[in-house]
Amino acid sequence: MTSFRTILQPKENKIETRLRGCARDRVAAGMGGFSWRATRETTSQQDQQDNNMRSSLVVAGAASALLVLSNHAVAVAGNSAAECDTWAESGECSLNPKYMLQHCADACARQAELDSEMAEAIESKIGHVTSFFDLEAQDIDENVITFDEYKGKVTVITNVASHCGYTESHYRGMVKLYKRFSGSAVGFNILAFPCNQFGEQEPEACPNIKRFAEKKGVEFTMMNKILVNGLDAHNVYHFLKKVAGPPSIAWNFATYYVVSPDGVVQSLSGVEPMDLVPAILEAMGVDSSEL
Repeated sequence: MTSFRTILQPKENKIETRLRGCARDRVAAGMGGFSWRATRETTSQQDQQDNNMRSSLVVAGAASALLVLSNHAVAVAGNSAAECDTWAESGECSLNPKYMLQHCADACARQAELDSEMAEAIESKIGHVTSFFDLEAQDIDENVITFDEYKGKVTVITNVASHCGYTESHYRGMVKLYKRFSGSAVGFNILAFPCNQFGEQEPEACPNIKRFAEKKGVEFTMMNKILVNGLDAHNVYHFLKKVAGPPSIAWNFATYYVVSPDGVVQSLSGVEPMDLVPAILEAMGVDSSEL
């Protein structure tokens, strides 16, 4: 699966690397396999003619390569300019500031204004929330869960999808993680929030999502479908991103939150569920080095 970030995120030196590779390949093709090294000097007229022909091929090949390279560079630059606003909206100005400020400064300035306005609007929604335990949300059966019931326990939260390239490994990992810690002296739970914001990979209604999760062996808590980014994101995610980051969730299963028994929130991005074990043990007050 190719993720949204994979498609849209500008990486440092991505364009330059692509151009170097393109230049190398095109020059090799245009030169018909000849190298840049000067041909051996000869005294015969035939050899000299051969050398002249090779030199002409080198020049012609190099000129062709440079023309293709120039056209490619213009196309890449044009595409990047057209996509700057999309990159900025997805959070790249903070994730890749050097590249974005060099190539998309105007888009970053516009996004900064929008982010400021959104932050004020979000604060008006969750300004009264001072603790994770002040939150509440519906489970997948639309029962309201007040998070104060998670006091004294470790809680893991992530956003899930049923039709994502990461679905199999992450559901399998979460089932394994839950089985490992569900019998701990310190209570443990996972709250999995279905979300259809990334590639529309969670399109089903909640009853279908519930059946899908049960077939995967899920015994932890499946929550109601929500948004995790934007002004209309659920207050749970507004709060989690505010206190622990990242500013924007990148994709399905992209960020996991580990909440300690006293409500301290830690975010871990780009990990598999079993990678959370050290953070969970730490939240439980267990020294993992002794295990």
